[in-house]
Amino acid sequence: MDILIVDSDIMQTKITSFLLLEAGYQVKTAHDGQECIRAIRQGQLGLVLLEAQFPHVTGFEICQHIRQFSDIPIIFLSTCSSVQERVRGLETGGDDYVIKPFEPSELLVRIGAVLRRCKETKSDAQWKVQKGNFILDTFGRQILIGEERAVRLTPIEYRLLEYLMINAGQVLTARQIMEQVWQRDQSNDSSLISTYIQRLRAKIEPVAAEPQHIITVRNLGYRFDAALVAQPHRHTHAQYAVGSA
Repeated sequence: MDILIVDSDIMQTKITSFLLLEAGYQVKTAHDGQECIRAIRQGQLGLVLLEAQFPHVTGFEICQHIRQFSDIPIIFLSTCSSVQERVRGLETGGDDYVIKPFEPSELLVRIGAVLRRCKETKSDAQWKVQKGNFILDTFGRQILIGEERAVRLTPIEYRLLEYLMINAGQVLTARQIMEQVWQRDQSNDSSLISTYIQRLRAKIEPVAAEPQHIITVRNLGYRFDAALVAQPHRHTHAQYAVGSA
């Protein structure tokens, strides 16, 4: 498993590289966005550790560019611990966000969890989940919406939508979602769940601000409703966000 470390801080890169090598990973490094993009396009990478702040471009902007052509797992590393920055990282397509300085054991656990989720998603490629006009393609990791074009999903988006669809009609609490999708027993991390719910709505709802399928049940959680099919005149390609977040 090759992990790409993208950080302008040379010393921090060396420290993180040593940690990962000791843990048995292969390591590649990049020190700016262009090197990062080239390394990912060359393939053979399993995960990216991406610094959130660079002198001339943010890691968030780099992540947005990556998501135009790849769904490789990305973990942001940042000295900023604000909720706004963390949410921004997830909204631009990150799979996790780790605050520096971090405990070596925490980073390794986070890496393992992200890789495990990705592996489980890819290994479950023998079947499809269908609810109403929605077909979740486990092989292509995409959602087919009626006769519209397929919408690609990131690993976390896929797992979240899969969990909602399998339990269509049932209200799922924050704790249930965290345990099943993120494998964490943290029911108070509502901002993380809310961020990904909004990302899914932007991809599958005709109008994200007026969700018809991923329903918020006040003070309880979320419910997937496939029965409420959008009106035909509101289904246009322009209204669906196609591609990875």
